[in-house]
Amino acid sequence: MKKIFFLLGVAVLGSSTISCSKKDKEKIPVIIQQEVLDSIFSSKFEALIPCPDCPGIETTLRIYSDSTILRTTYYEDKNQFPETKKGTWKRQDSIFIATFDKEKLFYKIKSGSRILRVGSDFKEVQGPMASGYVFRSVNNADRDAVLGKYIVGDTLSDFKEIQVFKTTKDIYSINFIGAQKTDSTRYCQYQLKGKFNQYDQLIVDLKKVSDTLGGELTLMFTKNELHATYGNLSRDSIPNFCKKQIFVPIEGRYKKIVQQ
Repeated sequence: MKKIFFLLGVAVLGSSTISCSKKDKEKIPVIIQQEVLDSIFSSKFEALIPCPDCPGIETTLRIYSDSTILRTTYYEDKNQFPETKKGTWKRQDSIFIATFDKEKLFYKIKSGSRILRVGSDFKEVQGPMASGYVFRSVNNADRDAVLGKYIVGDTLSDFKEIQVFKTTKDIYSINFIGAQKTDSTRYCQYQLKGKFNQYDQLIVDLKKVSDTLGGELTLMFTKNELHATYGNLSRDSIPNFCKKQIFVPIEGRYKKIVQQ
């Protein structure tokens, strides 16, 4: 009887060893070369995520080596500003598991220039909308692409226009023109200076414009638009750079004028 028990024990142990061996083969770790990770950490990635009630969600990712991640989203044709959230990530093989507040999102490395948004099961999106979940790297330093003219309104009636030009290596000129068409058209025009921050937002430090001001003016750029808003500034302290008899607020969403 003792011999029988011993043989059974060996048999069970042997089957267990075979089973573990199969599992090990199924879970072969994915090794990402450091060169690929360095490329990801030094780039930004863009995608147009499918949207049920808008043309698409312009989404930008910046993944940093210190385990932080930035995600900027903009719902096209919605009357709202782009939103940037900062989160953290952990990597499991080729998957970045990103946490933004209580929201978890999953991004799969395909190469140093391509990342896929995947489900919580790590499976890639299939079907006709799959291409919308592909993030492609863009030149992080190509800020000159936003230069040009942006307008809101109609030049035959009330309108506002912002012109963005580069003056030096880091300084950009922001020329504003506003018009109110009444019995006699009244114009407002002024110029500001700004610098880009790490989020590709053009920032005007209002304290440098006048000692009586505080806060900042922020210009955010999406695919075909400019979004102007004030930050760290109360509504009752918004500056009027126009003449006293006219006030044309710079805030708003401007469409880029495409040169023919």
